[in-house]
Amino acid sequence: MKQQTVPEIELWYAASNGDAMAFGRLFELYFPKLFIFALKYTKDRCQAEDAIQQVFLKCWEKKETLKHINNIASYLHRSVKNELIDLIRRQVLYKKYQQQLCEVQQGVEPSVLQNTELSLRVGREAILSAAINHLSPQQRRVYTLSKERGWSYAKIAQEMEVSMPTVKWHAAAAFQALSRFLKNHESELFLFIFFFSLFF
Repeated sequence: MKQQTVPEIELWYAASNGDAMAFGRLFELYFPKLFIFALKYTKDRCQAEDAIQQVFLKCWEKKETLKHINNIASYLHRSVKNELIDLIRRQVLYKKYQQQLCEVQQGVEPSVLQNTELSLRVGREAILSAAINHLSPQQRRVYTLSKERGWSYAKIAQEMEVSMPTVKWHAAAAFQALSRFLKNHESELFLFIFFFSLFF
């Protein structure tokens, strides 16, 4: 792994003291290398980007402890690898529940199945809507422009009159907040599937 430069160390130390601009610069500096590294473990470019954003968000949340990291590059690469492993595990778990749902659906009356699928879809949409409403105004705007309108980060940055790293930061923060909210409420849907399997 390439030895970090003095400016990188200074940025890392400044970030650990709560300097958001320094942290944003670190994100810009390491993202390209981490992205190439992440693609060795996943062919999904969105998944690779999400993993990197998650790692930086977690670093920011525990920024006070970053001063004790000796090799920045090694730490970030290892963290991205671990994050990807967790993402893949969650995907496997999700597919497992999807398979269980398919098994439950077999042999069910079409009308009942249609109503159940509608209920699940409405439930998912309601939970997602609630999650979006819990975002900060800036995060919500970035999410809406990116996911619902399909705007690029460059176009969003121009519209909001902020820098590209700022947009990426809000996008990453929104992703983190949505993930936490959905994770805390995912059991509601799984319980619904469970009780449905008991009665039908």
